[in-house]
Amino acid sequence: AQAHPSGGRPAVQNDEHRRQVLKQQQQRLLLLRHASKCPHEHNCPVTPYCPSMKQLWKHIMQCKDQQCKVAHCVSSRYVLSHYSKCRDERCPVCQPVRDAIRKNIIRSQQVIRTSQQQ
Repeated sequence: AQAHPSGGRPAVQNDEHRRQVLKQQQQRLLLLRHASKCPHEHNCPVTPYCPSMKQLWKHIMQCKDQQCKVAHCVSSRYVLSHYSKCRDERCPVCQPVRDAIRKNIIRSQQVIRTSQQQ
């Protein structure tokens, strides 16, 4: 593997690292979105991360500290800020999240329609 011009990591490792970071950012956005809307205080049937994401959501909604030491606070605020401003339909972070949200909305609407027809 070749060394990457910006550092000591080979290019293949840098690509893999970038993919991991993108996936983590996407997951964080989806988990925070879920936590902000989920009615379950405990025992969420959707994800075991819901209670901790609810705590993080409450914290980041009021935190303004650029060097906050609360786990995931600064990185979550960064990715949320990016997501709220991003209009790039090819954005590797935001577009898969928007697609997942859209699919989830469509699925929910289909479930509602099906239950109304019965």
